[in-house]
Amino acid sequence: MLIICGYQLRKTPLHEAAGEGHKDIVKLLLQHGADLNITDKDGRTPLHEAALCSHEDIVKLLLEHGADLNIKDECGRTPLHEAADRGQEDILKLLLENGADPNISNMGGRTPLHWAAYKGHEDIAKLLLEHGADPNITNEVGMTPLHEAAEEGNGGIVKLLLERGADPNITDEWDRTTLYRTAYEGHEDIVKLLLEHGADPNITNEFGSAPLQQAACGKHEDIVKLLLERGADPYISDIWGRTALHEAADKGQEDTVKLLLEHGAYPYITDKWGRTALHEAAYKGHKDIVKLLLEHGADPYITDKYKETAYDMAVKRGHEHVKIVIHRYALPPIQAHLLREVILAISDHVSLKDIRTLARAQLEIPDAKLDNIEYENQRHAQEQSFQILWLWKERSAGATAHDLFKALKDHQLNACLG
Repeated sequence: MLIICGYQLRKTPLHEAAGEGHKDIVKLLLQHGADLNITDKDGRTPLHEAALCSHEDIVKLLLEHGADLNIKDECGRTPLHEAADRGQEDILKLLLENGADPNISNMGGRTPLHWAAYKGHEDIAKLLLEHGADPNITNEVGMTPLHEAAEEGNGGIVKLLLERGADPNITDEWDRTTLYRTAYEGHEDIVKLLLEHGADPNITNEFGSAPLQQAACGKHEDIVKLLLERGADPYISDIWGRTALHEAADKGQEDTVKLLLEHGAYPYITDKWGRTALHEAAYKGHKDIVKLLLEHGADPYITDKYKETAYDMAVKRGHEHVKIVIHRYALPPIQAHLLREVILAISDHVSLKDIRTLARAQLEIPDAKLDNIEYENQRHAQEQSFQILWLWKERSAGATAHDLFKALKDHQLNACLG
């Protein structure tokens, strides 16, 4: 059977005995001149087999007879890779003490330390570092062992690597730092560790996205707060123009939106499509976020590249409550007794009846339902606000709310604003 197996898989009896843990047979074969370093069809030696199958006594025996520790198989893995991958501390120590190279990489560029970091084998990682493993070596896509440990949430290894000189600001092939990847995954303790060891919260990836955007996108409010406290820039936008505020508004994260606004996030920033965070919140029907943004100065009259306002987005999606909120906060109310004076100042001879008709059209509310709106007490003042804006836009194509306010100021009618 061994001879047949050896013929088909190019495995020798020594491979089989080492893999099965038959120490006496291994001894016998070695005494009769078996080749220690012969490889099977996958490029694996008997030492690979023994390490893979956790046979420490066989590993020791093969090493005593001069087995080569650093031969790579077809995937570029050495016996040390096998021990690190499987968390075999005693075998790993034995291999290292006999001269195994801890910085040999496999076909993907991963060293034994990469594997230990990825699998969460803290004791293995410590042993490798003590024997000269490089904590900043990168694989073929630019990832360090720190990237591997952080992304998998292996905090103990992250701490160990940082204490041994791992650089938290090394970027991978896509310009992503360890902090970038960890912020999205939501590992708050690791984010804190990285920041304490000098991680830059404002390094962006190849698409211009920073850890703050990733934390917002991943709905990790605590990480957003931590990043902001450590100097994360809320103004950073990616190549599509999207900021952390866009992401939080889109995902319905009210507390995160509030945090960002409190730390200076600018609600007027538009993305590649001309959309603000208000557009995002209105489109998704996040009423409370719409209200919050408006309270912090978001402009409801900004139109995107398709000429749509946040209000238009709400209409399109049928979000009635969002429509009401936008109407309520869109413009300050105008004192009723000054309405005629304002109208005369910016619109020659238009009757109040005409204005009221226009206002109802702008509000898209049938006459019969006008008195049933939940904000009944503010109805007249709000109508008046929209009446003024409507007339102004009729008279000045493309004019904005800011243009209106300037006109009011020019006419010394600031007192009209309630």
